[in-house]
Amino acid sequence: MFDFIIAPDFPPDHFSAWHMLNTQLQRLSGCLIHLQTPSGCREQEELVAEGKAALVYANPFDAPALVRDNGYIPLAKPKGQAAQLAAVVPAASAAETAAALPADARILTTGNRCIRAFAAALLPDTAAVQWQEADTASACVRRLAAGEADAALLLLSAFSGLNAATKGSLKILAQSSFTGLGHIVLLHPAFAEQADVLREAFLQLGASPAGKMTLEDLGLAEGFEALSADDAATVAAWLPAASETEAGGGQGQPETAAEPETAEGGNHGQPA
Repeated sequence: MFDFIIAPDFPPDHFSAWHMLNTQLQRLSGCLIHLQTPSGCREQEELVAEGKAALVYANPFDAPALVRDNGYIPLAKPKGQAAQLAAVVPAASAAETAAALPADARILTTGNRCIRAFAAALLPDTAAVQWQEADTASACVRRLAAGEADAALLLLSAFSGLNAATKGSLKILAQSSFTGLGHIVLLHPAFAEQADVLREAFLQLGASPAGKMTLEDLGLAEGFEALSADDAATVAAWLPAASETEAGGGQGQPETAAEPETAEGGNHGQPA
């Protein structure tokens, strides 16, 4: 049996569609697959550490470290996807751009392994930033509303999954799109012999009307494209020094194969 871990950054209304996708994967692969939907980054890390993550639909800010440090094998990725990161503040904040935040701003992030290393694409200087961590995007927003931080860095897809009232209470100061970087399906190296079967199952998800509908419900209408062990170096190189960058306080612009495209401005509750 394979445990299939879904990154905890999807909107609640996608929950049933992930279960449908899992059912279809089992039919296409002939494998018994147990879906795991961790409640936050901390639980996901525990599942990985306990060896209960044979398959992972990994967040783009976890994937490089999972490949580089844990030896996970790339299987597939959604077509036409690019990771987008946003710096958000309460709507009442005086700041209208990321440059208006104080140098020692208190900034919340989710617990993804590499997310802080991408902050330089959004913030003019991260040397003095006071980093804080929350388990989920929703927890970041709650703590931001309580005045525990000045801003939060969120995946734009996670921000978009918030309800209308919550999004209306926030504004986006800046956002970056990282070309070539996105969610990715990874396989634990202990199950490498099953890589071809599982990869083909992901590629065939859109071949049936039911599968196509499930992909559309998940915002993955174009389906998946194949990756392989040969792509491991490319994924790891999304962030060649992720761990070192975070340990050093996130100073400077990380070297990454993903080129950021950044937009600034106070967009109340709406991405640019």
